[in-house]
Amino acid sequence: MTTRPVEIEVAALTGPFPGVFTAPWTGPDLPRVFAERPRAVIETTDDASVRSVLIQAAAAMGIGLTEQTGSSWDRLWFVDLYRPEDDFNEYHGREWLRTIPLIDEEGHAYWGNVALDATLAQLERAAAAGAVEGDPRRLYLILAFPQGVPLADDWLTTLTAIKLAIDGLITVGGVYGGLQAVRAARSQCERGLQSLQRNWTRWVERKGAPRDVLCLAARTPHTTGEVADLLDCSEVDAEAVLAFLGCEQGADGLWRRSASTDARFLTDAAQFAMEVPALSQWSRLTDQEVADVMRRRAEALAEGQSANIDWSPWRTRPPQGLIDRPFGETENEDRPEGSK
Repeated sequence: MTTRPVEIEVAALTGPFPGVFTAPWTGPDLPRVFAERPRAVIETTDDASVRSVLIQAAAAMGIGLTEQTGSSWDRLWFVDLYRPEDDFNEYHGREWLRTIPLIDEEGHAYWGNVALDATLAQLERAAAAGAVEGDPRRLYLILAFPQGVPLADDWLTTLTAIKLAIDGLITVGGVYGGLQAVRAARSQCERGLQSLQRNWTRWVERKGAPRDVLCLAARTPHTTGEVADLLDCSEVDAEAVLAFLGCEQGADGLWRRSASTDARFLTDAAQFAMEVPALSQWSRLTDQEVADVMRRRAEALAEGQSANIDWSPWRTRPPQGLIDRPFGETENEDRPEGSK
């Protein structure tokens, strides 16, 4: 199929969603007229995807991703098309496009297509047929998050807490000369953080909060493949999450909780990280307080201590979850009926 060169004008519709995107501007109050919004013109071909055009436009406008979200631009979810009335009326009340109908070569409509994965040629054909409304060569970049924003906030808070745990390990490692336990915990935290960054937006789509996902992964014994299937992620990411939760893989291929010093730190830190969203809601737990807790735990790790986080400032007892049992106490080795 022959491709055609096209010029696409992209305008920012919203301010950056906090904790996910960065932009030269803040807040939702952008100019209402298309021509006065932050814009970029992208020259490409009509076989390019809508997503790729929006990513190029974002870069041209100085938009980026926060450290917590990693480097994947799958954080874009929506698009909309310019309409003539946008030059005169305030953009209001329109439903952003997440899935759209497309038109096949025979002129038949088919539905449920991810709007950002459509090519520009497909979008133009759909607009010409009236399947979508607006100008396919003038697009809106929407820096927003789908329904489930509270879960998104929870994940960003948890990812920040994990990053603060890593910072604590780096600080303590410098003081204590890089003890093996500290180095091991830092490596597992970093790998776990990267894995969570790659997958958390899809878990939000499935209504998975940090506590839901991490507690499910921690219900060992399981194989790597079983956990990857449960979480719908790669086996590499499943291994990283399991190690971050303080589990280790046995000769039989099953992951179980470990009683090692660095594993105790990891489980404790993971428990605290996934509780921070709830703690922050009613006790206004600050990032500095989280950093202090993580640093003190890192110091205890360096000194060979295994005491858990002191929950007394926030709760009368540790929350149920990853540390329901004392460290070193093993799970029931009987595997569920029908498990692999």
